[in-house]
Amino acid sequence: ADLAHMAGAARDDAAILTQALAAYDAHLALEPDNLGALRMRAETQLRLRDYAGAFGTFGRLHAASLRLQPYESLEVAPFRLVHDAECTETMVAAIADVGGRRSATDKVGDRARLAVLAAARARDWRQLAAELGGGGGAAHLRRLRVGELSAAQRALLGEEYGRPLLPPPPPFAPITALRARDWAAVEAEYSSKRVVVIDGLLGAPALAELQRYARHGAHFRTMRAGYLGAFPADGTTHPLLLALVHELAAAAPSVFGAHALALWWLFKYDSTANPEGIGIHADPAAVNVNIWLADDAACVDGGGLAIYSHVPPLEQETQSVNREFESAAEEAALRERLKAEGDVVTVPYACNRAVVFVSDQYHESLPFRFAPGYANRRCNLTLLFGDRWSVTAAAAPAADAAGGDDGGKEAAAAAAIQAAMRG
Repeated sequence: ADLAHMAGAARDDAAILTQALAAYDAHLALEPDNLGALRMRAETQLRLRDYAGAFGTFGRLHAASLRLQPYESLEVAPFRLVHDAECTETMVAAIADVGGRRSATDKVGDRARLAVLAAARARDWRQLAAELGGGGGAAHLRRLRVGELSAAQRALLGEEYGRPLLPPPPPFAPITALRARDWAAVEAEYSSKRVVVIDGLLGAPALAELQRYARHGAHFRTMRAGYLGAFPADGTTHPLLLALVHELAAAAPSVFGAHALALWWLFKYDSTANPEGIGIHADPAAVNVNIWLADDAACVDGGGLAIYSHVPPLEQETQSVNREFESAAEEAALRERLKAEGDVVTVPYACNRAVVFVSDQYHESLPFRFAPGYANRRCNLTLLFGDRWSVTAAAAPAADAAGGDDGGKEAAAAAAIQAAMRG
């Protein structure tokens, strides 16, 4: 199945990818909770542009991972505990706020009991965060496994840690994601500059819905260096994301039409845990869409994005261009080299501002300071489309039109896949 997936990806061959999907289905019929097979099934569906099916498979993957991951192996960090406590406290307040507006069918007693339990657990998480990272600095960012905690610390953590504690988000009524605009101008600017900034990308209802979804926080299960991620495998499969992808492809076909959705995530930070954001890196895709979600009033200073025109070689390993640096000096040296080798586009932070750019250009977050408070945490949505090699292939359409074969494209694709696997 994996070989068929790789071959189908390299050739952009739907027939081979369909064979890979059938092979994954046959395996999952025997082993329904195989996490690797579920992930690859979802990625195959993305390449086939069966986005609804992929969202469903990622939902299965998320549910299976919740069932199968041993409690002892879960990661804990003070900054994650503070986030989860703040999230829980916010949801408890929301439960109390709707008290007078519940329908007759709501289980009021159940919700009240959940609110009491959640509030107590939030207090315990704050206490544990203080014990583990009371010194601040690096201690606040240190990650360890549940199995490394003492019995008293595990009691504070509770058996609910890592499992959904809060009620799920309310049902979602379908809405249009994008605001109307001159998309032909967007396409033209992207074609000429490889970077385009779109202010007010989302309609007001869509922005409010994604902000609410990010505040709910249920799917921020991936920990990085001082910030949290919510990936599709973490259950980030909101229907509005599906609508957004379809609308982007229809609005700007010359930017997105040739590229299938590859990956997406939400990242959430606070100014205490990681005021630097994400360091210099390149994402292995054709098109990158970065959308900032936190309100403008939350941003005190900084928080934008720097995009370097230099791109790494196609055959370079993914791990070498998307990693955490050994030291600040190592990253600073790369920054100076990138500045010397090309231009830098600096995009200031603004809520509902999207930056669309060729994805394997090096880029980094700009240092930031956001106002205190859970709702003020810096949060962004990223969507990746297509493969690195598809940008190179699209750069020379005349050669294909003249009767050239796909050997160069397949060779580039194979090299990039091998690099990604090594990374």
